Amino acid sequence: MLDGRMNLNSLFTASIDEFIPGMKGASLANYTEMKCLTKDDKGQITGAVCFDSLNNKEFTVKAKCVVNCAGVHADIIRSLDKPDVSPRIVPSRGTHLVFKKGILSGVNGVVIPKTKDGRLIYIINYMGHPMAGTTDEMTDATHDCEPTQEEIDFICSELTPYFGDKYDYKGNL
Repeated sequence: MLDGRMNLNSLFTASIDEFIPGMKGASLANYTEMKCLTKDDKGQITGAVCFDSLNNKEFTVKAKCVVNCAGVHADIIRSLDKPDVSPRIVPSRGTHLVFKKGILSGVNGVVIPKTKDGRLIYIINYMGHPMAGTTDEMTDATHDCEPTQEEIDFICSELTPYFGDKYDYKGNL
């Protein structure tokens, strides 16, 4: 469950020339912001204008296909194509805490289906450590991914009836 590594693996694989016979590999860029889409005279998307924040330069990318992989920010990209498009995304976030070993044995998992606020909490093995998390909460679409102290306290208080003080999350992971 290393989604960051899976994403990098997918990107690096896509960049290999002839990985799919007859196809040129994708070009990759980091620290880059897409400013606008480029279109032909029929209104078809032909690429994008991007900004390289490391070199402080703007450049244009030509593409046969532009894929919107912006996650919670996908509506922003959609509006670059059609400014009057209705939003589809309802931003939400989940909180996940990783604890010292000891709550779970082996590959077991636990779901606490009823909590004091109606959400569920799950606990799974994540790289040998128990990870507890809640279902999503509505939020603003930002890059802030820090859990709130309120969420940390909520998860810990919900674990206590089931696990006592076997877990430790006071900054001690």
